[in-house]
Amino acid sequence: MKSPLVLVVLSCLLAAHAAAQDAPPAAEGSCHGFTSRDACVKNQCAWCVCAAVPSSCYTPEEAEQLPPAVFQCDKGLAAPSWELTTVPSTSVELGRLFDAWKDAHGKSYDSPAQNELRRGIFEVNARSVAAHNRRVDRSFTMELNEFADTTWDEFQSWYLGAPQQCSATEASGVEYGEVPSQKDWRAEGAVSPVKNQGKCGSCWTFSTTGCLESHLKLKHGEFTILSEQNLLDCAQAFDNHGCNGGLPSHAFEYVKYNGGLDTEEVRRV
Repeated sequence: MKSPLVLVVLSCLLAAHAAAQDAPPAAEGSCHGFTSRDACVKNQCAWCVCAAVPSSCYTPEEAEQLPPAVFQCDKGLAAPSWELTTVPSTSVELGRLFDAWKDAHGKSYDSPAQNELRRGIFEVNARSVAAHNRRVDRSFTMELNEFADTTWDEFQSWYLGAPQQCSATEASGVEYGEVPSQKDWRAEGAVSPVKNQGKCGSCWTFSTTGCLESHLKLKHGEFTILSEQNLLDCAQAFDNHGCNGGLPSHAFEYVKYNGGLDTEEVRRV
């Protein structure tokens, strides 16, 4: 009579063999190549554990074939790290990474052709991020964000404003005193969190609030997030044009006239 341990081992081996037979052929270099749980689930594979035999990495399709009474599978519960240092070597794995990124950012496309186009751009950007993060001389880390399916030309067209030509952007005589070799105002808590203006041409409002937020912190010791929407709604009489552009110098005139600016919290309410 076989011992319980032998029966468990046989069950694990038979179940794994059956799953491999039933699942579609795995691409070369796919999930089976990962030898740790973290690497496995971060690449949208399934890390499966069965008593008395080594844990292994399976494709999601294979994991579905494994009996839950015998195997405990962690089916990609950990979110992928978007600070890539490598890019999946197979089309199947890259597709899983792209799908996970779409889920993380709520992305969808109108057609399969558009999906393939954006996946190609995503791959180019992913390789660029991974190449940068492998550099030993880098001073910062890159990651894939919500713009990872966007080309640089598209990003410039959609989110960056045209160069300004006005007195506020022209250089004038400046007298310099002694300054430190470097200064990071973030260390003093005097820099606003990064904000997102979307596709509204409102950079002038963010420039204004960012400047005022920093000076309020330096003057009064408390950090207050101010409302860009207040400027969009109310500063047009000062030759500003909402989402069609404006100037911080004009926005400051409005703030002076208005006696201040709403906080983001008050304006949102």
